[in-house]
Amino acid sequence: MTRIVLALALFLVSTNSFSQRSDSPQVEHLTGAGVLPAEPALPFSDGVRVGNIVFLSGMIGIRPGTMELVPGGIEAEARQTMENIAATLDAHGLTLADVVKCTVMIEDIAEWGAFNSVYAKFFVAPYPARSAFGAEGLALGARVEVECVAVASARSNPEIPAQAVQPRPPDSRVIKAEKRSLDSIPVEVLAPGITRQVVHGTQTTFSRWKLSAGSSVPLHHHVNEQITWIFSGRAEVLSGGQTHDLRAGEIMVFAPNVEHAFTILEDTIAVDFFAPARQDWSAAAGEEHEIRAAIAEWVAIYNRNDWLALGNQFTEDAVMMPPNAPAVNGRAAIAAWEAENEAGFRIALRPDDISIVGDRAIIHGRSCVFIPLEDGAIGVDIGKFLEVRRRQPDGRWLVAQDVFNSDLATGAELARACPLEIGGEAQ
Repeated sequence: MTRIVLALALFLVSTNSFSQRSDSPQVEHLTGAGVLPAEPALPFSDGVRVGNIVFLSGMIGIRPGTMELVPGGIEAEARQTMENIAATLDAHGLTLADVVKCTVMIEDIAEWGAFNSVYAKFFVAPYPARSAFGAEGLALGARVEVECVAVASARSNPEIPAQAVQPRPPDSRVIKAEKRSLDSIPVEVLAPGITRQVVHGTQTTFSRWKLSAGSSVPLHHHVNEQITWIFSGRAEVLSGGQTHDLRAGEIMVFAPNVEHAFTILEDTIAVDFFAPARQDWSAAAGEEHEIRAAIAEWVAIYNRNDWLALGNQFTEDAVMMPPNAPAVNGRAAIAAWEAENEAGFRIALRPDDISIVGDRAIIHGRSCVFIPLEDGAIGVDIGKFLEVRRRQPDGRWLVAQDVFNSDLATGAELARACPLEIGGEAQ
């Protein structure tokens, strides 16, 4: 009898051990999100999936596909770091809503407040758990590194903040050779007069848009390159302070992370091609996109030297404080001052922080003013700007206060001294 009991016990232990081995979660190493550079080859993956848990590698604020940190300090690096995490999650079928824990390593703990103000914009309550500590010697001299853990079933809040990438429906992904009809692809209504149909492959996304005349796609960008083909109709594209008139049969190529907006002039059908890891816009993208679009419009008008139109970008009682000059009061006076003092000038602005309280927005950022000189050279005045904008009853965000401070006037140095972009090209 003892032998039978012992044999039965050994059998049960053996069976249980086999069961545990057969039920062990599958381990998958995730690569190909496009955020980490292909060269040089790095000795780690985007992340590792264990069952439904995804452990991401630590991320810093590099430009996608490069080993270059974005300029601008802690806030710019924090924003790029979180966008890189969002893009990596998106490439592997997840979103920021799936994140359950983040670990933050920050080079200077005194910059914690600046980092946290950016980080908080990428999540909605209930927030992921988080740990943080000061750390010296982060890779590439980064000011911050963030490491996150996500769970595929963690998505409980459908409201994804504007910075998050669009989740990719698993049943729309093409994983083999398939023939599709447009009639079989669901139609998304994104805003009045704007619909979209999307097919996701493993490496490429196809979108077909129908856009009514008078509609608009707000300022946005994608983490990877985008190609837009105007199949029919006509649209105006605002990007890098310049406007482009796109007509049927014409194609526009947007480099990674280049912001752009569309105004639809005629009923239009457009087709987009891009890598699936991208930052998308939605009708709920909100006031920050509106403000960034308003700033881009201001820059485009300034660079055309259309001072009357620029005056209309200010409130009636606006105050402008140019560097090394007295304050200018009122819309008409501002337009006249610009016409007298800045004819031929061009400008590049980078809004680094936007704080919105009710109908008021406070914007801090960097500026470069390009100044034509008598000898034909171009001088550049590098500095900071502060704007206060107020939402008007018609929805526009007009400038109520405008302050520019010079950090460095480089005189006859060429415009390439400016770290920003103008006209779609780095200066």
